[in-house]
Amino acid sequence: NPVIQAAAAEPDNATLALLAKNTLETINGLYTVYASVLLLDADGRVLCSSRELPAGLSHLNTGWHARTMALTDPAHYEVSAFEPSPLYGDRPTYIYCAPVFGAGQHARTAVGCIALVFDSEPQFEATMQDSLVPVNGTGFGFIVDQAGHVIASTTDRHQHDGRLNLPIQLSQL
Repeated sequence: NPVIQAAAAEPDNATLALLAKNTLETINGLYTVYASVLLLDADGRVLCSSRELPAGLSHLNTGWHARTMALTDPAHYEVSAFEPSPLYGDRPTYIYCAPVFGAGQHARTAVGCIALVFDSEPQFEATMQDSLVPVNGTGFGFIVDQAGHVIASTTDRHQHDGRLNLPIQLSQL
């Protein structure tokens, strides 16, 4: 998007930031699986957001931002670990991040990035409820990562310290 590209390339231009904010609000309105959409400059400063940010949050110094800024291909993106984020009320979520490239001779240099904050709680809840087929009221489900950390579940049973506690080998699934 040329507005987002211009705002990232000129991070101190308030007019461009307002235009980019309007664009992010439109995007977020269309893609409701995201809690918010942000534009960050090359240093991790939040230029604008589709939703109001927590007070005092104006800069993000994260691994996913640094990895995104190192990308040189517009088809590539980064994803954060599933972890608590101030962008999601300090609750765990994923943040998908894509570089915004400069123009002309800087077409392969990231001048900023777009961060999409996944609205994990209702999205995982809907996924679990849509896929769960209860058998005589005893069905339950889990979404876990490869290390066995529970990302979402329909029950508190079979968990210990945030990990799945069932006699299965996740690496063999």
